[in-house]
Amino acid sequence: MKILVFAMLLVLAIPVAQAGLHLEPYVGYLSGKSKVTILGTEVKDTYKTAMIGARVGLGMMGVSAGVDYSMSPGTFELKQDTPATSAGPDKEKYKNLGIFVAFKFPVLFRVWGTYFLNSEMKVDTVGAGTGSSVDDKLKGKGFAVGAGFTGLPIVAINLEYRRITFDELDDGATGVTTSLPTAAVSEFKTNEVMLSISAPFNLF
Repeated sequence: MKILVFAMLLVLAIPVAQAGLHLEPYVGYLSGKSKVTILGTEVKDTYKTAMIGARVGLGMMGVSAGVDYSMSPGTFELKQDTPATSAGPDKEKYKNLGIFVAFKFPVLFRVWGTYFLNSEMKVDTVGAGTGSSVDDKLKGKGFAVGAGFTGLPIVAINLEYRRITFDELDDGATGVTTSLPTAAVSEFKTNEVMLSISAPFNLF
């Protein structure tokens, strides 16, 4: 985390007159797993969704830094795998806001890291028997590391690993916000992999 912040501050310290605008819209497919312990029982869910987003910032000499925003374009199903259940899946919406630092190697390859300042997963439609409420929100923070192949014209092919920890729950029915963990519920932890195609531009 400290290295990411230092690198971003270093890039942002470059005079704007010398730096170029980095613009990178992307579209991807995300596969995720989450787990939470409720009253001593570990609950594991899986989800898959398309994602759209963009990284926007400043870039110079192969280094770029700025803001990364992504969201699910529609709803997706959050399915409980463990313990087994007959309850129908909730349908969710997902969005992330973070800061990133990236480095492009001279040989068709680049890497980046992102720290998510705000991640939010929100219930859009309640599945039968899940006990959720419409507009329930999980909020948290996390990080991502990624690598991309830049040898194609215009587009890059990217693989990214994301890990989010949700430590706040907004109850959609009562409006009450609860900090996690509590005596009954642990933090929600996720592991995600996203394959994406992006169009990185450095505009001078």
